[in-house]
Amino acid sequence: MVTPETLLPIRYASVDDEPQAHVALRALLAAHPDFVDAGRYASKASAVAGLARHPVAVLFLDFDLAGSTGFELLAGLDDVPVTVLITAHANYAVEAFERGVRDYLLKPVSADRLALCLDRLRSLLVDRATPRTPKALAFFCGRGHRLVPPGDIFAIDAEGNFCSLLTAKELILVSESMKALESRLALFGFVRIHKCHMVNRRHVVAFDANEVTLTGGIHRPIGRLYRDAEF
Repeated sequence: MVTPETLLPIRYASVDDEPQAHVALRALLAAHPDFVDAGRYASKASAVAGLARHPVAVLFLDFDLAGSTGFELLAGLDDVPVTVLITAHANYAVEAFERGVRDYLLKPVSADRLALCLDRLRSLLVDRATPRTPKALAFFCGRGHRLVPPGDIFAIDAEGNFCSLLTAKELILVSESMKALESRLALFGFVRIHKCHMVNRRHVVAFDANEVTLTGGIHRPIGRLYRDAEF
């Protein structure tokens, strides 16, 4: 279940050429303290410049801006936040969603409709922030690559300029250094515990200051420089 604490704080900005619209939105968002006001802009130019200096996770955007439109503003951003269009016009919805807008709120915005929108945004942001574990990772093995599910690997051990992947079924020799593997596998639950050993956190069943015990009673030593490793 996604809670406000999961994402605290969520920085947002609003773009509207009517000052009262900013006030009204902020009043509604006061009931959702995980959303933090990080910028208010009245024009395309000020928003593009401000968002470049102060990036946000969520952008609440009016369609009608002085001398411009919300769509033109989005086209001018290098890094587009998760965007919610807030407008008095119902006829831009199809184009808005085609442009990647995540929700479409009609003015005046009700507290209940905004709350539903914010719940959707929380879920979306959690989903974006959660790393995806692929079904298999590619490892270079001399003349070609092997696809190995990361969950199948118990430990990785240095073998000179090579490394071996220990799985329940086999030992796979790969033509990659421990340093290179450490760099690309950290996101998938692997942790370095020794200059010659790396383990998969999901297979750690016990550990002390000197040794890690893995699934199946496999043991690997913890090096002196790696005793702060987090399991």
